Amino acid sequence: NYETITYSCLGPVRTRATEKYSRNPRKSELPQSLIDQLPSDLQRQVEEAKWPLRITVELEPQALRPWQPCRLSKGKEPTAGLCPACSLFGTEGLQGRVWFDDAEVAGPLPRREPLRIASLYGPRLHRAGSLRVVTKGRRTLVRVQRLKGRKAYYRIRLGQVPARGNVPLDYLPKGTRLRTRLYFRNLTPAELGGVIAALGIVPQREFPFRVGGGKPLGLGYLKPYIRGVYLTDGDGQWLDFDAQPRKVVDKVTDDVALDWIMAFARDRDLCYEEGWRRLREITHRAYVPAEGGER
Repeated sequence: NYETITYSCLGPVRTRATEKYSRNPRKSELPQSLIDQLPSDLQRQVEEAKWPLRITVELEPQALRPWQPCRLSKGKEPTAGLCPACSLFGTEGLQGRVWFDDAEVAGPLPRREPLRIASLYGPRLHRAGSLRVVTKGRRTLVRVQRLKGRKAYYRIRLGQVPARGNVPLDYLPKGTRLRTRLYFRNLTPAELGGVIAALGIVPQREFPFRVGGGKPLGLGYLKPYIRGVYLTDGDGQWLDFDAQPRKVVDKVTDDVALDWIMAFARDRDLCYEEGWRRLREITHRAYVPAEGGER
C-alpha cells in the first residue's frame, strides 16, 4: 500500500519467465488467443504435442521505465535518489527503518467452518499487461508491452467464497483479534503519516486492509486500530534482539497522529494523491460474480 500512495518504484520485479502452453485450456498457462498468434511451425507443434510446450515470456524494457527498481548510489550518500518505499522499508544492501512483529491472536478464536479453495500458484508474468509475439531468428517469445497494474482482492463475506477447489485452508474467522507492534527509526512526520495512511487508518479516508490468499477473492480484510504510539530515545540503532530504548519520551495522541497524516498529504514529493484515491476506491469494491470468481 505504501508503494501505491507514494511516488515509489515497483521494487524487485520478475522480468522473465518460462510458461507452458497447450491447446488444452486446462493445461495451458497462456490464453488460446495468444497461441493463435504464434508462427505456423509452433502452431503445428502444439497441435501434435501430447504434453504442454514451453515459451519464454519477458517484459519489454520500456514497460518498466517509469517504475525502474531503485539502485543504491556509489557516492557519499548511498541512499540519494531512492524512492520513498525503498528509503523507508529498505532494499538490497540497505536496512529499512520500519519493521513489524508477527501478529498474534489476542483472545479466543471465534467459531469457524471448514473451507476449501483452489490450488494456489505464483503470478503469471503474461498477465502483467498487453502482449505481443516476437520472433528473433529461430527464437520466438512473448513480450509484455505495457503493465496494467497489480491485483486487488474483492471485499467479501466468507459465505460468498465460491465452493470450488479441494485444498483445505487453515484461516482466521471473522471477529478474530490480532495484536502486533510496528517499530520505526529516524522517520520524518510525513513518512510516519504515510505509514499510518497505508494501513487505512485515516478519518474519512479509511479503507480495508486486504488479506491475500483464497484467489480470486482473498480472505476478507483487517481493520487496524492504533492503541498507542510511543516516541523513545534509544542508544544508537538499538536493533539487537534484546535491546530496548532507554526511555519513553512521549505518548502520542490522536491529534498528533492526524498532524503526521496531514504532513504526508501536504508533501507533494512524497504523497501520490491519485494512487491514494484509487486505492481507497478499489479496496471498497464489493464482490460481483460477473467480475470474477464464479461464472
